[in-house]
Amino acid sequence: MPVLVRAVQTSQMCPSQWDAWGDDGQYYYLRYRHSVGTVAKFRDENWTFDETQPYPGEIVARFEWGAHEDDGDITLELFCEKAGFTLAEDCERTAFWRNISDQLGIAFQENPAAQERADQMLEGIDLDKE
Repeated sequence: MPVLVRAVQTSQMCPSQWDAWGDDGQYYYLRYRHSVGTVAKFRDENWTFDETQPYPGEIVARFEWGAHEDDGDITLELFCEKAGFTLAEDCERTAFWRNISDQLGIAFQENPAAQERADQMLEGIDLDKE
């Protein structure tokens, strides 16, 4: 299994999920919900979910852990341990709220009023807390 060198948290729980890249440049989608963790491999991060498919991408790791009622709260470290992946010590990580802030910055770059409102909504949130 490759070493994960970059991870962007796209959801905190219900499910916990990340976009991640290995040291070989491969993109992976990590997802944990209802005590099931999966790692799917895609050509790149621009994949589209299709409800008609049983699961998009090629599943390269799967594990069951925790209680079904936990509804998907897991740390990236524990996820990697359970999935058999290694997390690089110097892994470039983007926490969930930092990712949200970054995405809003891109979406509202042409709309300063909307960006100001988004900044106000995120005020007081530790954007880098995982």
